[in-house]
Amino acid sequence: MKNESLQHIFTNGEKSSDKWALYLDVYEDLFAPFRERPISILEIGIQNGGFTEVLAAYFPNATQIVGCDIDPKSGELVFSDPRISVVVGDASAAEAAARINSISAEFDIIIDDGSHTSKDIVAAFCHYFPKLREGGLFVAEDLHCSYWYEYEGGLAHPFSSMSFFKLLTDIINFEHWGISQSRTRLVQDMLHHYGFAIAEDELAKISSVEFFNSMSVVRKKAASSVTLGKRLVTGNQFSVADNARFNLGDALRNDQHGNPYSDLDLISNKHVFGILAGVLLHLDASKFERAQIAERLDAIESETAARLGAIEDKVMQATTIQHAEILERLAALAAGVEESKRPRTFFEWLRAKLRQGRR
Repeated sequence: MKNESLQHIFTNGEKSSDKWALYLDVYEDLFAPFRERPISILEIGIQNGGFTEVLAAYFPNATQIVGCDIDPKSGELVFSDPRISVVVGDASAAEAAARINSISAEFDIIIDDGSHTSKDIVAAFCHYFPKLREGGLFVAEDLHCSYWYEYEGGLAHPFSSMSFFKLLTDIINFEHWGISQSRTRLVQDMLHHYGFAIAEDELAKISSVEFFNSMSVVRKKAASSVTLGKRLVTGNQFSVADNARFNLGDALRNDQHGNPYSDLDLISNKHVFGILAGVLLHLDASKFERAQIAERLDAIESETAARLGAIEDKVMQATTIQHAEILERLAALAAGVEESKRPRTFFEWLRAKLRQGRR
């Protein structure tokens, strides 16, 4: 079993599992170092339970595999592997979180495949990254949803899940900011927007943030191993630059307090400028649309006037023709009246009627 690939296990599972092809390739690389270790796994969003069984089969020495899903039907799933536990509820809600914690207080791999809304993804990270062991992985799937309005996202949405993970990349380089601010200050507006919190010392343990198509992987390590460390200069030939004096030196601390682009009051409120820019763009678009509408109205007016003119001409023509016909008929009627006044014999009268009948 341990030699079978994740792809093979996934393809031959009994319970249904729904994953994008790329995810299996990424997981094959991510999971390999953990395969034989006695790890604990949390999977948020298990649906039919297929990938939960894949995880159990792939990690033979895993001690706990906890699946959490908001759908009550997931609680009816039956697993033959005793290491698998299912918790029904919102993973970030107090009741479900307490039950998850009662099964395992810490995890080595956490996979968020839940609702995919930005709020829930940020909530899952803030709640469960502190429960991730050092050396562990936090994986957020289906981040393409963060570009959609229905999932609290958009390409430039300041509070989308992608915007959140992008902020975490700057936290990795915290020691180079050159300002007297905390890591939490950078994500303060994001967390305030959703009503969540995460401790400074937890953010200090973010060692890397990787992005794949629709996936983000955050690795956790001891804060002491996240820093740049000492500068190492080796060799004894310095033909171009003599860097020997920099050996075992520390990274430069370049003061950036006067740099407006390092002012977190501006950076953290950049969404305000984004909103204003959006409004201005909308106004410009509205002006353009109004100009287009006015142009179309002018065209419609001209076309309508032309059509009305044509109709008027036809009415006049029809009226002229009808007027002539009426006069002709009146003349014929008058002649008939005059004819009727003239004395005539019965046969003359009969011939006149026959003529009228032929008309």
